[in-house]
Formats: sequence, structure tokens, C-alpha cells
Amino acid sequence: MKIIISVLLTLIVLILLIILFTFTGEPDYSLESRDIEIEWIKYKEKFNKNYEEPDENERRKQLFTKSRNFIKEHNQRYAKGLESYNLGLNKYADLTDQEYIGSVNKHVDETDLSLINDIDDHHDDNGIDEDYGNLNNFINVTDEQKNFISRNTIEYNYSYIDNIPDNVNWVKLGYDNPVLDQGNCGSCYIFSSLSAIEAHYFIKYKTLVQLSHQELLDCSHMYGNYGCDGGYMEDVYTYIMLHGIGLADQNPYLGTDSNQCKQRKPRIYVKKKFYSGKMNELELKEVIARYGPVTSSINAGLDTFKFYKSGLYYDRNCHKGKLEHGVATVGYGITEKNKDYWLIRNSFGPNWGENGYMRIARNRDNHCGLATYYLFPQF
Repeated sequence: MKIIISVLLTLIVLILLIILFTFTGEPDYSLESRDIEIEWIKYKEKFNKNYEEPDENERRKQLFTKSRNFIKEHNQRYAKGLESYNLGLNKYADLTDQEYIGSVNKHVDETDLSLINDIDDHHDDNGIDEDYGNLNNFINVTDEQKNFISRNTIEYNYSYIDNIPDNVNWVKLGYDNPVLDQGNCGSCYIFSSLSAIEAHYFIKYKTLVQLSHQELLDCSHMYGNYGCDGGYMEDVYTYIMLHGIGLADQNPYLGTDSNQCKQRKPRIYVKKKFYSGKMNELELKEVIARYGPVTSSINAGLDTFKFYKSGLYYDRNCHKGKLEHGVATVGYGITEKNKDYWLIRNSFGPNWGENGYMRIARNRDNHCGLATYYLFPQF
């Protein structure tokens, strides 16, 4: 009998609370808090997060809550047709902005647009960049090797080819290696470079290979890179031109510096590297259609990029000069709503974006700087 009375009293209280909040219009903050707590627990389980210290757990929950609310508000606008893409919670939701940028590429926090423009100011009479890739700063590199890199580092010149197709997708054309996750290591410069190099190897030899990210993490320091603390895409190309690169199954990715440089056989060598810093989207389209995917720099620091889930990405705050991340641009096309896009392959794992890929606005003033600076190899 007492149990029945207790249940009835509880129901009466709940009914009164519902009536109260219905007429007063005040939100039920306790209910919202419970929802967030449940979502926080599920989030930690899904992404294998574990914070044993109560203060740290609370701090991370507050960051998660901020991300959750930002995503929720954005997706409400998306549902109303006010945004062209939607967002989703991912492993970055409980990180600070500094932690996120650090996990993207710790050393190269920002590329000044003036430095990109300076690329064209250092050519000799043959059009070769005399100081490309900081050649004079390399450790234990001979003059003969430096000359080899200089001779085979070529600025791409837009050739205005006719009949460029409206849609090109190298993933659908056979370059379908799994999308990988760089983890908490600032190694995007490696992943973006190897994605393009693997694609060009496939295009020439019709064979899919997975190259060793770990080797570059451990062995390319003498060419100006910093392991998990970031690095430069052109220096990855230089390393592979001089030393070649082994296969991933011989030296799998650990997501941290092993402090042991292992150069396993067989080796794959890049003969030449082409680059462009002219910020010309028509040129980039021609390169992708004529040759294949490229290693690109991009502004990836915004929350909208961080939490991108699907759709056509455009954020007017995305800067074409602040390039702190490396991706591979693997195609382009036109959406069903007749909007131009680039297709980029990221290194945040297959759970980010559209199975690891993003469609980003094309022909909108070099959005996010995707055409500001890019590289591609020749075998």
C-alpha cells in the first residue's frame, strides 16, 4: 500500500512540474542536464575516453557540451535549408582548440600567405626554385643530392587543356585504399603526401600499395620534419626521391615516434615532384583530371571543419592563407543542386565526414586555400 501511495505522489509531482513549465515557458534544466550526462557517458564509451580524475572529467564534459550545443544549433539551421552541410560529434568534441590543432599538425600552426607567394620569387634562369624545400638546411645531404632535387622539382604551368571533364573521382576510378587515422600525432603532412603518391603509383602501375607512414615519421627528420610535432609535405617528397619508401606491412603505423629509422625493402621512389602556388582553381582542376590526386594544404582550424559530417562544406570564415593541415584532393564535381565541389581525402579516419572524405566548395575564391599550394609526384 505504501509503495502505491509513493508512486502516486511521484506521478502527481511530475504532472505538476509539467503543468508548471508548460505555463511558465521555462526550460527544464535538470532534464537537459540529465540528457547531457547520458550523452557524455555514451560518447566516452564510443570513442574510448576515460577520465579518472573528477575535475578532469568535468572539464572534458564542459568542452563536450559546448561542442554538442554548437553542432545541435548548426544542424537546426541545416534542417531549415540555411546550411549546405551538417555536423556530427566525433573524437575531437572534448578537446580544446589548441589540442585539436596540435593533433592536426603541431609544428606548422599557420602558413602565412606571403610565404606562399614568395615561392615564385626564387627561381633561376631555368625556372627551378633554388631554395625549394629548404635544401640548404638539410642534414647530411650531399651537393649532388641537392642538385638532383633541384633539377627534378618543377613548377607546374597551366596549359589550358580543352575538354576537361566536369566530374573526376579517382576513388571511383580505382584508387580506393582505406582512409586512415593519423591519431593524436601531428603527421598530416605524411598522410596527405602518401595518399597522392599511392594514387599516382596506382594510376601508372595499376597496383594499389600502402606505403609506410611510420618510416617517414621516424626517418625524415634530417629533411626538416619533426615527427609527430609536424612537418612539411615537400620534405616528404624529397625524402622519397632520395631514399624511396617502404611498404606499410613491413613497418606499420604506431602514431608516435619510435626513434628507430627502419628502411625496409622493397623501396618505391618518386622521380620528380611538381608544385604550384598560384592559387588557380582552374589549374588544379586540370592537374587532377590530367594527372591525378594532389597533396594539398588547407585551413582546417574551424569547428565546422572539425565536426563536418556530410554535404557541401562552405564556411565564410575559412581562410585561404591560414594553412595548418594537409589533405589529398582526389577529385571534383558538381552536386545535384548544381554547386561545384572539390573532393578531399582526410586522415581523421573513416568515421569523420563522408566515410573519411569531404566535399568542399569549388570556384568560390579558393575556399579554405585548397588551391593555394599543392604537390604531385611523377614515377
